[in-house]
Amino acid sequence: MDLYEHAKTMSRRIEMGDIQIEDLEEKERVLLCVAELEIEVNNGGFSQYYFNCAGAHANLLPQALHTIGAPETAQIVTKANAVLGKEIPKDIAARQNLIDGLSDEKEQMLDDLDAEFFTYPNDIDALLHDYFI
Repeated sequence: MDLYEHAKTMSRRIEMGDIQIEDLEEKERVLLCVAELEIEVNNGGFSQYYFNCAGAHANLLPQALHTIGAPETAQIVTKANAVLGKEIPKDIAARQNLIDGLSDEKEQMLDDLDAEFFTYPNDIDALLHDYFI
């Protein structure tokens, strides 16, 4: 089973309203949150992650990363979440407004966290595979 394809399928079903993240089993929630992070940040950084649908799960992500054994990456995500505020809105329009309204300083903070993320302090793929399988 390709874990990322499975996560993309779950993500599409959530976007379409077929299911909600709360309907998923814990392992699938963890997979979804971590895979969305990997896909979005590797494609366009934390700004893209929050701007797109994946950002709706940002508040669940640090715990998901701890669950798979990625505490350093969880710390990076916690810092990125803090740039946007105490609680990241689930509503996409609200998140997009936050991203569009970021100061240059906060944009730079996210860029710096992108660079920190790309050092891969934890092997996310291996940890996710070990956890899910």
